Amino acid sequence: ADRSIPIRLQRKSEAETVEKLRHARNREALMDIARKFMRWAGDDAGAMPIDAAVPDKLGDREGDISIPLLAIADRAGGAWPARARHALLEVFGVRASEEDGQETAALLLADVRAIFGEREHMASEDLCARLREMEHRPWPEWRQGKPITPPQLARALRPFRVRPGTVRIGERTAKGYARAGFREAWARYLDTPLAPGGGLEPTHRHTPRGRPGFAAFRAVTPDFM
Repeated sequence: ADRSIPIRLQRKSEAETVEKLRHARNREALMDIARKFMRWAGDDAGAMPIDAAVPDKLGDREGDISIPLLAIADRAGGAWPARARHALLEVFGVRASEEDGQETAALLLADVRAIFGEREHMASEDLCARLREMEHRPWPEWRQGKPITPPQLARALRPFRVRPGTVRIGERTAKGYARAGFREAWARYLDTPLAPGGGLEPTHRHTPRGRPGFAAFRAVTPDFM
């Protein structure tokens, strides 16, 4: 994996439909793209830069395997050189800083869903307080042995496009989350049966190592490429 450029995929929801690539119509379109690539390569191969500038934040191996894409982007010109470098920093940065978070990410979503129950809104502090009570989970020792805080929870949920806002709970207002904000993430990623105590049952006891991440759930979108 560390000798390749990662492409982050997003799980398809039940409401979304896709066509198989092997469908005749799609195969014809792919062949047309391949033909254009071959023509472009024949016309431009001799003009490709061989010393494309690599962002300093990329490691040596990451930089080496990125050079062909950067060379193509530089040859295309316009906004492509900057967009390509931004995309590579994004995907490699996600992998480097969040490589062990697949199970933890699903676990967090499932535990939040279990805590929400039938509620429509929850304050961030109340949600974190409930997470901290789950001694068999990583939340009580989330960062450097300290329990998860509302800002850390917000960062952890950001890859799922779940963000806190002002919510009304009884007679008070607070920074927190609405049930509606989780529905898409729950539908996409929580298709595994819940464990008896709520949440997903981990395959092993989790020992936090720095900041668990969510690399598997990041999608490469047009914002990046």
